[in-house]
Amino acid sequence: MAAMNCFGVPTNEVSLLQLANEHFGTNLTLAEEMLFQTVANGKMLSYTGDSGKDDDPSNFRNWRIERVIRADRITWLCTDAAASAHVPFTGIGLSRFRIDGSLELQSATIRFPLIFNKCAFADSIQLGQSHLFDLNLDGTYIKDL
Repeated sequence: MAAMNCFGVPTNEVSLLQLANEHFGTNLTLAEEMLFQTVANGKMLSYTGDSGKDDDPSNFRNWRIERVIRADRITWLCTDAAASAHVPFTGIGLSRFRIDGSLELQSATIRFPLIFNKCAFADSIQLGQSHLFDLNLDGTYIKDL
């Protein structure tokens, strides 16, 4: 049976996770799969496994692999037309994750908020000539902006 939208009209839309699997192949971590699912549901993804000193973003080099998301996944969400169409007005929200690789958003126009709460960017954030709706880096460690 075909999926129906809120008006009872059949739709052939695929989920954000399906799009990610098609784009990145089977190369997604559990944290990245959770990112795509929570973003599509309008929620913030928070890591809750560690606490105390281990949770300090300046200590990101010691964080476990379960709390790492590769930056190109976020870049894709922000710059790919099909992917960004699945990001609701609540945007992309991460809390207590390490982002590996350079977040390359130069010249991008992003229509939703980017919220990084107590995260750590192991590499640079590239924003030259970009237009952002909102960027919240509360308590976040940034190597280079």
